[in-house]
Amino acid sequence: MLSYKVYHALHPGNSAHGGSAIIVKENLQHYEEIKYEQPEIQAVAIRLECKHYPLTIAAVYCPPRYSISKEEYVSFLRQHGQRFIVGGDFNAKHTYWGSRLNNTKGGQLLKAIQELHCESVSTGKPTYWPTDPDRIPDLIDFFICKNIPSNEINIEDFNYMNSDHSPILLTLCRRMLRYEKRPILVNKYTDWDSLRLDLDNRIELKVPLKTTEQLDSEVRQFIVD
Repeated sequence: MLSYKVYHALHPGNSAHGGSAIIVKENLQHYEEIKYEQPEIQAVAIRLECKHYPLTIAAVYCPPRYSISKEEYVSFLRQHGQRFIVGGDFNAKHTYWGSRLNNTKGGQLLKAIQELHCESVSTGKPTYWPTDPDRIPDLIDFFICKNIPSNEINIEDFNYMNSDHSPILLTLCRRMLRYEKRPILVNKYTDWDSLRLDLDNRIELKVPLKTTEQLDSEVRQFIVD
């Protein structure tokens, strides 16, 4: 993708399922952190340089078939430092972040969130829409944040029905630092000989330029031609 970088974590079986990815504009100051590629958790993270503090952003996928203990959640979250946003499909349900009911993974994750003094951030609406009509939609996609002021966060969902998961957008009201691009007046693709010849043919050096009006007129004519 032009002007973007893509980072991803794969399922350890290296098969075409699971995994997670982050797409980031390449002019944002950042670097990739250690990937998490385990059967129960696949996550990729980057470290962003913000104006007031560094921030880790991580995308995560937790397959539904695996159990995850509180200790495993704590170990995973701790690797992202003291200020982070981790978002994705946790397949963990708890009424604390808006799910319809609780499951074991949700209970263990909530204990880890509380132990590390994190916050869950969600829309409070279902994000997973099962194709089985006998199953009820529920909320399993959300964010976990640490040391992010709540007044700097806005979250919304988009009910696009081309997937069984609703996209969730978290907007952070913080200024990110960007790489400064060196001004470039030329590029390596310019054919200078052809340009020089073309200018020689276009510029009329015998025109008298005695007044400002004459100069302006010739400049306009040069641009038009």
